[in-house]
Amino acid sequence: MTEAEGSLASFLAAARQIKMNVAPPSPLSALTFEPGDLAMPVTIDLEAYMRRQDERPVKKTVSLPSWLAESADRAGLSLSKVLQESLKEHLVVR
Repeated sequence: MTEAEGSLASFLAAARQIKMNVAPPSPLSALTFEPGDLAMPVTIDLEAYMRRQDERPVKKTVSLPSWLAESADRAGLSLSKVLQESLKEHLVVR
């Protein structure tokens, strides 16, 4: 996501949250440009952006061998944290 896409998505998500009315985008033909100006359309998938920002926990049932669960407990590992870190690494997400 480019900075422009991120800024637009962040603004629109915040506007939606506070129920702010946002004007629809203007067609390029309605804009005036000076010589040397560059128009770059910015598109986003707001629904996908908002899903990625949703940090609410989701409960999942995980099955693993008892010896592995016991080893993790003895090591003081948080299975939830380890699973999240592993999934993010596997899926190449932040």
